[in-house]
Amino acid sequence: MKKYKIGQLAKMMCVSLDFIRFYEDKGLIASTIDINNHYHYYDISQSEIIYKIQQYRKLGYNVNETVTLLKDANKEQLASLFSSRSAVHNNNLKISSFAIRYLDFLQTVLNTEAETWYISLKPAIWFLPHTQDDDYLEDPDILSAYKTWNEQVPFVYSMDRWVIDSDGTLREINHGRAIECTVADEFGLKLYSPAERYPEKRCIEYYLDNENASVNAVRPALDLGSIQNALDVVREKSFVLDGDVFLRHVLFYNDGLHRHDLFVVYIPIE
Repeated sequence: MKKYKIGQLAKMMCVSLDFIRFYEDKGLIASTIDINNHYHYYDISQSEIIYKIQQYRKLGYNVNETVTLLKDANKEQLASLFSSRSAVHNNNLKISSFAIRYLDFLQTVLNTEAETWYISLKPAIWFLPHTQDDDYLEDPDILSAYKTWNEQVPFVYSMDRWVIDSDGTLREINHGRAIECTVADEFGLKLYSPAERYPEKRCIEYYLDNENASVNAVRPALDLGSIQNALDVVREKSFVLDGDVFLRHVLFYNDGLHRHDLFVVYIPIE
């Protein structure tokens, strides 16, 4: 069988000399050493090992896992390593799918004219309040849950809950985080109190563009007048307000003079 110097093998396999040396040190690539010149020589059988190393690394296995796969693993260990990596790729696929849906949603909001409204179904959500009006809720359970929820970005998004009485009086505003129940289920997120679950609800979906005084302005607290036009739709169409109003904060943008906040307002109706 013909023998090849390390440079020849590296060239034919399109890898670096360091690649071959590294994995030879790990015991994966084998060579014979000429006792006269101390050169390492490799035969063609090593090409399959090099290919397998490249294949497993591309699949996301680290060096130690690759060594195990090619040198030390029995059938049960191989099955476990293949199964766990498949699960990782399956989860990444789900995350990518969600990211595409979310980015498409952002573009939809960006391209929808302010004060456009539809009748739609607001999906069932989990809502975790973090403030009440202008004060933080200093409940240790809420703070602990809030920290955990923030680790789930971008599945979790900003949401305000407005409690509006039947006479139109704004009684309370809670700022917090929300996540759709179907997304939580899809990704295996276990949610419970102090988060609150709101069922799917028929609603008026209203698009709101809130203009600030300057491009440097921090988002001000919205007042009832900010969504008055949306509430007027409820009255004009003889709908009945049926639950808490939710405002989903979606985007910031500036027009050179002012900074804008884009919201989607969900007003539940019977």
